[in-house]
Amino acid sequence: MKGFGRPRLWISLCSLLIVVLAAVVDSDRAAPGALTTVHGRIPELAESGSCSLCHGGWFSNMTDGCLECHETTQQDIETSHGLHGSMDQSEALACARCHSEHHGPAFAMVNAQTFARSGIDEPADFDHVLVGFIMDGAHDELTCNECHENADVDVLPAGAARFGGLEQRCDACHEPAHEERLSNDCAACHDQRGFSEPNPAGHDRSLPLVGGHGALSCRDCHDVAGSHRLGLRAKANRSCADCHDTPHDLGFSLTADHGPAVDDRLDVLGNACLACHLENHESFAAARDTLTDAQHVSTGFALTAPHEDVGCAGCHDELSEPYEARFLGRAQRSCQLCHEDPHGGQFAGRIPEERQVNEQPCLACHQQDAFEPTLFDGTRHQQTAFPLSGRHLGAECTACHKPAEDTGVRRFVQTPSRCDSCHDDSHRDAFAAADDCSQCHDTTGFERAAGDGFDHDRWTGFALNGAHHQASCESCHPREATADAQGRSFGRIADHVSHPRSCGSCHGDPHEQRYNGAHLPAEVGGRGGCLRCHTASSFRSLRDDYDHGLWTGFDLVGHHAAADCSSCHESQSSSSSPMTGHKNWGAPAGKSCANCHDSPHAGQFGTGAAASCERCHAGADGFDQLSFDHDKDSRFPLTETHAALACDACHDAVPSSTGPDVVRYQPLPIECVDCHGIHEDVLLLRRKGAR
Repeated sequence: MKGFGRPRLWISLCSLLIVVLAAVVDSDRAAPGALTTVHGRIPELAESGSCSLCHGGWFSNMTDGCLECHETTQQDIETSHGLHGSMDQSEALACARCHSEHHGPAFAMVNAQTFARSGIDEPADFDHVLVGFIMDGAHDELTCNECHENADVDVLPAGAARFGGLEQRCDACHEPAHEERLSNDCAACHDQRGFSEPNPAGHDRSLPLVGGHGALSCRDCHDVAGSHRLGLRAKANRSCADCHDTPHDLGFSLTADHGPAVDDRLDVLGNACLACHLENHESFAAARDTLTDAQHVSTGFALTAPHEDVGCAGCHDELSEPYEARFLGRAQRSCQLCHEDPHGGQFAGRIPEERQVNEQPCLACHQQDAFEPTLFDGTRHQQTAFPLSGRHLGAECTACHKPAEDTGVRRFVQTPSRCDSCHDDSHRDAFAAADDCSQCHDTTGFERAAGDGFDHDRWTGFALNGAHHQASCESCHPREATADAQGRSFGRIADHVSHPRSCGSCHGDPHEQRYNGAHLPAEVGGRGGCLRCHTASSFRSLRDDYDHGLWTGFDLVGHHAAADCSSCHESQSSSSSPMTGHKNWGAPAGKSCANCHDSPHAGQFGTGAAASCERCHAGADGFDQLSFDHDKDSRFPLTETHAALACDACHDAVPSSTGPDVVRYQPLPIECVDCHGIHEDVLLLRRKGAR
């Protein structure tokens, strides 16, 4: 007890207590670094003093802290499932070895180093056998994020897994293609190479996959929807007609008299095909006997005029050719199957049914027994996209329908309907952007002059505004005495002026080029030339945005801004033609005040241009506003006493020999005695000094 009475001992104990307390407080505040986003957004982990939740308390460790939240990972380790379950348990429980923390919000806790420490050099090369899934075929071509939607995200959504959580069932990723008609055991018919690679086991009970059927894919026969879709209960025996459309006439297909002898396999409702074609055939090709004219009718093609005298070889190639080439299943209306189309397929699918004869498109324009002469006349031409009118009614067909340069086939469909495809352009391509000549002309002739339909601004780039709108066409386009090769006599302005859109091409410049200097803008508000200052209505009119200071060097401010132009510029006659460039306003007297205003100072401050009024007067608002500084601009700075005086106390009016009295400003004496006189004592001192 004696020791507690010693001051040094007390001081040592208190110091130790303070150090321990400071360490505890500091440990509660400091951390090796900020948490990642996925942990930092959890309020319990973000709170101060929450270290033990992850690092363990008195009776737990960091692994316990991790597995407290990550229960799925703990289950994988305990059941040897998934990636963590495939690892050595001591490695799997060392969470911090692969998943580092306290590197800030932007740090990804699952990264390349995580995979490397678990024995996986490249995440993309991960062997899914470790998680019980053998990947091959189409799955090997997938990227991680095509199955694991969070594989590449920087921050996992709350409650989401980056790689885990997927089920190894086909329908977990793939939509069932067969609805509920088949079981979900996809592997019974498919493998990982793709759904187009089927397992044909069991198909023979409905239809043996032999011959031409052996090389087909499922979808070649089984549509996504319809009577042949997968999953429907198959018939015991399918007929040919269930899948194949017959190229033969119905009577030909079902009448035994029109084919070889039938046998017990034939079903007149569908399997009559087997009379000529076998199941193990690779195709329907088979040799045939010559048909009679009556039998030929059953093929859908009657041998009537003009075909009654044509031999078989005229339509069917030699027997050495493939069956499809010899027997094309021609229809009576299929002229082009035997006859070369002189139109190069221009009319394919273009002849309306109401214009056809006996469903034969060719007979819409040609006769049954001869292709010439054609039945297509001017009346039928009116039903086309280019009805004939005016001079076109008397034109020859070949004048417009000419052979194409690339094929040599005479063009009928999509024949150019632009005027310039047949007519030379008398405008020298000036209106190449026009839709057609009908903007100004009709089919009766090109002699019709431009009328209300002609947009001068659109087609020439020169709007007829103001005075131009009132001018006659011939004032700019004088008529030629002799018409050109196209019959044109209307004048071209380009033949008379070099730059038709420039004012200076027709109007002289009264300003003698003084407004075309490099120091002046070439455009104002997108307008160039004379339009920078003038309107198209009259050269006497100036635009509202005309800048007098910019163009003349003399800003109109104060009283000058309100003055009429004629106050400075004498009006001149405008009776002469505007083409001469006559000026409407005369030149001003000058830019000096003295050029327009008389000086009241009788030459005290100079005369003419030498008299600079701006030295004393503030500006153009009036001469009564002075900017004169007596201290700086005169020889006599004003003292406090003098500053209080009125100007006329010193500057009085004196008579002038040429007019009214003039206020005297200079020269004025500046000595005191010049204004105040001399006292007696001053005179006495001067006299003594003189002695």
